[in-house]
Amino acid sequence: PAAAECAAALARASERLTQRTGLAPPTGVEIVLFPSASSYHAYHELRGSARPEWSTACTAGGRVMLYGAEADRDQLTGTLGHELTHLTVRGAADGRTVPVWLDEGLAALVGGQFAEARGVLQRTGLHLALEALHVPSFAAYEQADAYLAYATSRVLVEDLLRAGTGPLGAYLSALGAGASAEDAFVAAWGVSLADYYAAWAAALAGA
Repeated sequence: PAAAECAAALARASERLTQRTGLAPPTGVEIVLFPSASSYHAYHELRGSARPEWSTACTAGGRVMLYGAEADRDQLTGTLGHELTHLTVRGAADGRTVPVWLDEGLAALVGGQFAEARGVLQRTGLHLALEALHVPSFAAYEQADAYLAYATSRVLVEDLLRAGTGPLGAYLSALGAGASAEDAFVAAWGVSLADYYAAWAAALAGA
């Protein structure tokens, strides 16, 4: 995509992010566009930060890095929305660690990825256990397990946002102020994550 196309896609992604999450994205985001998958992966391998084979984009040093010269308008907007969400969420938490299930779930929701996730989880009866979502990165998983991790996270986050975007902002602010992830969740949503997840999984199975 040309620079103008990336800029337009970033503007669309920013608007979508705010609509879905209530968060304000950072300004002046730098985009690094690689000409091919091989150059994208070679760049990260040379720097000791190899990406999984299925990776098409990432954030690093406050920049969005991606490839996809043939990506259409919607794909580009979705990819940038996904990565912009990562930057925004981490900024809202003042740089503190955000649970990967929340970070990736929000990114998938804003980016429009895994839109079929709810139907897949309901039809198959599969979802990851809460403990399996508490990993440093979903990049640790093979593609099939990574799909399930992203799908579970997207549906979980989508349902959390049914209460509005206020609790999300409060949660990230609490993390930024130094609260633990568990304490921040209770303060924002009024229930422990473990109890919420158990009820959520039961409701999903019974749908």
